[in-house]
Amino acid sequence: MGTATAALRTATTGRTGDAVGNRILSASQLSCYLMCPRKYAFRYVERLEAEHRSSALCFGSAVHSALEWFHDERLLGHAPDPLDVVSVFLADWDSEQERPIRFKEDETPDTLAALGMALIRLYLERFATQEVAAVEVPFEIDLVDPETGEVLIERLRGYYDLLWPGDVIVEMKTSARRFDAADLRRRLQLSAYAYAYRQVHGRDPSIVVINLLKTKRPAIDVQHTERVVEDDAWFVHMAMNIVRGIDAGAFPPNPSWSCTDCEYAQACSMWRDHRLVSLQERRRLPMIPGASIASRRALHTS
Repeated sequence: MGTATAALRTATTGRTGDAVGNRILSASQLSCYLMCPRKYAFRYVERLEAEHRSSALCFGSAVHSALEWFHDERLLGHAPDPLDVVSVFLADWDSEQERPIRFKEDETPDTLAALGMALIRLYLERFATQEVAAVEVPFEIDLVDPETGEVLIERLRGYYDLLWPGDVIVEMKTSARRFDAADLRRRLQLSAYAYAYRQVHGRDPSIVVINLLKTKRPAIDVQHTERVVEDDAWFVHMAMNIVRGIDAGAFPPNPSWSCTDCEYAQACSMWRDHRLVSLQERRRLPMIPGASIASRRALHTS
């Protein structure tokens, strides 16, 4: 595939290709499309600049960076002082504030700094001696239909936050609420991770979700979930249906609770689908079963 073709594919679908023409999908892209196809289009197709940076995203990034540093040190056999981990968080939090952040009404930089320090201390109290197998582990694999063995043109790319010994995938989250078991069972991102792990290692992983709760009383919530081999077919077929929607240019908004803090809220309110065809035009065009509107228009004007 030439560079021009690759650029066109990226511009129209938001997905890149590798050197042999395979299309690359990420777990984040798949999850974004499911959450809101219109947000996917703004971010990955139209490459629209975000209207703001949310405090939740910036705070989570700073906490994640500090814990990544802690896990890297553990991997090297060190036992970092909790004050050093907190210092890394504060430095990253200060760095995040170099660009404007949209805070919620009950938030300030100082209150979030205090919350972050509390969460990191709670995490270290619980996991300071936990053995670490690997940190920020990337993967890129073929998507294979487990029922037919067909190797699809799409490839899956992503990374694990953390791996513990014994085939344990650890996903780190910062959230204002606890996840229930049913919620975790539906999370496409976790399905992608389990599928990739089985493809790479040939073993079934277990999944641990560590949620650093941004509640009035900060807490650490740890939940276990799993994906069995039978879940792999569901994941692959779900991914392929998302791909069909992307290739068809199906990017409708999905109004939900997440709209409140969406970084594309203003653009979404002004969005219109200019491909819509009026009922009057449909009646004027020749009826050709299976033909697209574009081909019917071409025949009508020829």
